[in-house]
Amino acid sequence: MIALRTPLVAGLSETLWPRGGLATHAKALLAQPLLDWSWNRAVRGAVRAKPWPWTEAWPVARLTAPGVDGWSYVLADAAEDDLGCASGHLPGTAKPGAPGNSVVVGGRETPARFLQVLAAERLTLETADGGRRDFSIVGRRIAEARQIPAQPMLERPMLTLVACYPFDSSGASGSLRYVVTAVAQE
Repeated sequence: MIALRTPLVAGLSETLWPRGGLATHAKALLAQPLLDWSWNRAVRGAVRAKPWPWTEAWPVARLTAPGVDGWSYVLADAAEDDLGCASGHLPGTAKPGAPGNSVVVGGRETPARFLQVLAAERLTLETADGGRRDFSIVGRRIAEARQIPAQPMLERPMLTLVACYPFDSSGASGSLRYVVTAVAQE
C-alpha cells in the first residue's frame, strides 16, 4: 500500500506544486482580470499600475498576433514569480517598441503558450503610452539558454521573445529556450 501511495503523492505534488502544473495555470488564469485592469489603468495614464499589491511589476506593452486567441502582456521589472502570469521585459534592453532590441522573456507554462501557437508571420505590439507597431517575424529557433547571442542594435525596433522549451515539459526549467525574433515593419 505504501509503495502505491508514494508514486501517487509524488505525481500529485508534481502536478499541483505552486511553481508548476495546475497551480501555475490556475494562477495565470486568475491573474488575467488583474492584468487587464492594470493595463487599462496604464493606457489611461496611470504610472506603474501594478496588477497586484505584492509585485513591483507593471504592464508596459501587449503582444497580439493574427490567429492567436488572446494576448501576452509584457511587464516591466517582472520578478520570476510574475513570469507565470505575463512576460517580462529584460532590463538593459530597448524599451518595447523603441529603436533597438527589446528582449521579452516568459515562462513556458503560461505566456509562452502565446509563442507555442504563434503561426503568423507578424505580431502587433501595443505600448501603454498608446503606441502601436507591427513586427515581421524573421526567425524562430531552439537554443541553449547560455548560447542565446546578443542581437545587434538596430536603428528600428526589434523584438526577441524567449520562452523555456519544450513547452509541454512538466519539470523544472531546463537549458533549452524557444526564441522568436521579429523586426518592426517600415
